[in-house]
Amino acid sequence: MFKGPLRGIGPTGKSYELVAMERIVVRDGKMQKRWGAHDFASQARQVGLPLP
Repeated sequence: MFKGPLRGIGPTGKSYELVAMERIVVRDGKMQKRWGAHDFASQARQVGLPLP
């Protein structure tokens, strides 16, 4: 649920589903590197934020 400000826009109270991916490199049982990305445009549309 969008409860706090995001990129200068006040909360709308709307729920959203966040599509994301993570890539983790594990070596000898320890995390060595981590990358992540999420679909901000989809999130913005779901909560009613304006898109450029």
